[in-house]
Amino acid sequence: MARSRPRLLALVALLLAAVGTAAYLYSQSWFSDDEVIEPAPCTVCGKTVRFKTRKGRRYAECSSCGAYERHRLMLHYISHREGLLDPGTSVLHFAPNAGIERYLRAREGLVYQTADLYTQADLELDLTAIAQPDASWDVVICYHVLEHVDDDRKAMSELFRILRPGGVAILQVPLEIGRNETDEDPSVTDPAERRRRFGQEDHVRFYGAADFEARLTAAGFEVEALDYIAQLGPEVVERHHLSREPTGDPAPDERIFVVTKPR
Repeated sequence: MARSRPRLLALVALLLAAVGTAAYLYSQSWFSDDEVIEPAPCTVCGKTVRFKTRKGRRYAECSSCGAYERHRLMLHYISHREGLLDPGTSVLHFAPNAGIERYLRAREGLVYQTADLYTQADLELDLTAIAQPDASWDVVICYHVLEHVDDDRKAMSELFRILRPGGVAILQVPLEIGRNETDEDPSVTDPAERRRRFGQEDHVRFYGAADFEARLTAAGFEVEALDYIAQLGPEVVERHHLSREPTGDPAPDERIFVVTKPR
């Protein structure tokens, strides 16, 4: 028995080495297989790190905070919009990215709470029946959420209700350049068919830009469909990788919808 112990220890060492090699190779699979991806500054966590490749998109996800292109773009916008995040402003954030949540919680003087119906958050809220008083929030952030909601018109009405007059909601949904009509069909429940038609198995529609704006207007909002990427210029967009790279899929319309409740 004693003579077999060195062999056992050697076998354990080999197994540990194999596990370590596998873990390293897995970590490298985050990145592109055929090129070195240089570190880039993330607008969300502020770190300069290598970004992960996701679904063929280089520089898609920050390896530090998990922010995707849309999160980096949104945070760049809200952090540069004058007066939006002033001390004393109340912000309700539905289904936040963890990095953006950390940023906003650290913002001095901001009254900030998160909301979700299915995951841990400050408030457990249903977008179609938001258990908050009328005119109780200055800013609502609802980013890539409405495409998951069965009754999106009711959700838009509820967002309008809880905003104070002059209050602003920051919205974005998956959009395709040139698509104007929304594709939705409540009878579609098969995950594969939802992926094919709506882009993801838990999406219930694929919005058209004109129709999305019309639904927001019908809810009472003044709507600005903001092409923020065009305003920034290519050097800023490239430095922080704020725009999705082409992957062969339909080109995404990355406008931010800034909607205001009239005073």
